[in-house]
Amino acid sequence: MSSAQVNQLVRLLRTERVSKGSVSVWRVIDACRAFADLHPVISCPAERESTVDDDLRPLILLDVDGVLNPWHKQGPHWLSVEAVCDGVAYPVVLNPEHGPMLLQLAQETDAELVWATTWQEDANREIGPLVGLPELPVIAVNAGAGAPHVHPKTPPVAAYVNRRPFVWFDDDLERADRLYLKAHKNVDRFRIIDVGPRKGLRPLHVEQAAEWLTSFEEKSRVRG
Repeated sequence: MSSAQVNQLVRLLRTERVSKGSVSVWRVIDACRAFADLHPVISCPAERESTVDDDLRPLILLDVDGVLNPWHKQGPHWLSVEAVCDGVAYPVVLNPEHGPMLLQLAQETDAELVWATTWQEDANREIGPLVGLPELPVIAVNAGAGAPHVHPKTPPVAAYVNRRPFVWFDDDLERADRLYLKAHKNVDRFRIIDVGPRKGLRPLHVEQAAEWLTSFEEKSRVRG
């Protein structure tokens, strides 16, 4: 079983609406990996050296499935379309208002939007244009060996952030992911915004992110 096949299985499980109340999607995937004796040959991206010239702006990390693409449409203005990921078409529901909402958040908090999703570059081609987002940087979350008991995306995210503060909109992160990030030498301050996959990203989540990012900026000014 290849990494691409594992990611394809994840989306099929999400399409069937496997809920956290019954069984964790990622526990199923872990079992599949163990059964298939999967040992990825690609390791996590190397952690970047910190320099004084690094961009220290905070990051806003975006997931697709469960965040921008929830289980159900939340209004008549939502789009029901097919989007292609890894060469396979999947049904998605998207809100064209999400893009402007997130761009405003980034502008008001002087933060950078980044994809943190297994859609990777397909998010720029298939998702961004439909929700009103420009092309964004992409974290190579599929190019990691993973770590025990944490979401497969978490190690690549930790390797990418380079101690920049970040908020992360995601629907499938747990306590183990938070502990992993807190202990990682490449991670400084962060806030995970838990988004329910049934309804996806809502204004309340954006407000929570704005409050944390604003608080972070105020503390930085005081220290300066």
